Amino acid sequence: MQSDWQEGSNVTYSRNGQVTDHGIILKCEPHRLLSFTWNMIGDETSRKQPSRVTFELKALDSTVKLILKHDNLASTDIVDREGTFEGLNNGWPAILSNLKSLLETGNTLPPISI
Repeated sequence: MQSDWQEGSNVTYSRNGQVTDHGIILKCEPHRLLSFTWNMIGDETSRKQPSRVTFELKALDSTVKLILKHDNLASTDIVDREGTFEGLNNGWPAILSNLKSLLETGNTLPPISI
């Protein structure tokens, strides 16, 4: 993931040296909120506007709650099939699980294939 994290700047995601996803930073408030558009390379879905991802951190007693919202979705963004990481509904849990492992142990989970 690469960006300078300034509002209006590009954000790109690369896998094996190839850009797979890209967007524009909509809002960046360090330690509180990050929101950006999300466009997947090769996505041919007809969209009125790109989807939007928002991460928000909120203090909750002695811990921090991470709130993830991914909106402006199309029906093709959801894959209702077990045993896959395809679809935003299946991909985000894998990403968040990996983040949790990294934060708790210092190690990521083994790479997955879509």
